Amino acid sequence: VLDTDVARLLALTRPEPGVPPLRVRDVCRRVPALEPTARRSDAARGMQASGIDAVLVGDGERLLGIVTATDLVRSLAADGADR
Repeated sequence: VLDTDVARLLALTRPEPGVPPLRVRDVCRRVPALEPTARRSDAARGMQASGIDAVLVGDGERLLGIVTATDLVRSLAADGADR
């Protein structure tokens, strides 16, 4: 669940008395998942295809981490600094 998901849903809906509060499943979206051996370009393609600026990194059922667009930019900048 991204902060933009929550903000978008709150802007579109006005809670009324007696209406249950929002739940995570009301705003969650599927995020691409990659194996730890995936390349940066795989992460970038997953982000681009899904329209979400993050991908999950997992080993089977175990979440190992999250790679964001900011992580990709920092990684590319670090590679360029070595030249």
